[in-house]
Amino acid sequence: MKLSGRKKKPTVSTPGNEEEVSGRTTRPRLPAHRKKENMQGRKPLVKWPKSNSKEWETINTDLSLILRNVKGSAENKLEKMGDFIYNYREEKCGVKDQVRKKNMLPAPKSRRLQEIQQLVKERRWLRKLWRKATAEKREGINLLQEDLKHRLSKLRRAESLRMCRKKKEKARTDFYKDPFKFVKGIFTKEKSGSLKTSKDQVEEHLRTTYTDEKKI
Repeated sequence: MKLSGRKKKPTVSTPGNEEEVSGRTTRPRLPAHRKKENMQGRKPLVKWPKSNSKEWETINTDLSLILRNVKGSAENKLEKMGDFIYNYREEKCGVKDQVRKKNMLPAPKSRRLQEIQQLVKERRWLRKLWRKATAEKREGINLLQEDLKHRLSKLRRAESLRMCRKKKEKARTDFYKDPFKFVKGIFTKEKSGSLKTSKDQVEEHLRTTYTDEKKI
């Protein structure tokens, strides 16, 4: 005797919930950037327009319609509001490309710094050569060392002036950006610790040190 019955259709829940297919419980497949999110514990940043863009009017209208069609209590809507906004913008414009600072190449050295390093190497080489040279050859090596010393001094002085100008420019920029934070950073940090001297001892010290006996 054969039993006839209707096969149950697989039910698929909303994103974020589990799927039930043929009696088995499975997880929905996630895109590549969502897999990274699960591994790193943080969602990638989505692309948003500028604050003065007219696109915000369309965004506000679309999000209002989406939230209006959501069923459930006000608490349920508030809990899921962040996910709705994120998913809406992710579908519209995608996410930002994450750039790791560790993989960024260091800034190339200036021509002056490269020349200074080269002259320092030549000076070390001349010193080693001077130790092995005879008295006659040392005179010529001394002339080369004097020339290197003069060039190094000139280059280092120019580099020092450049660094001073750069430091002043940075201080000026930081001051205009946030004057209160800049002034706060000038002063020394608050000292921490506990006062071991009692109040009576401090008052006695001040009395003996600063009291004028003639005015008593």
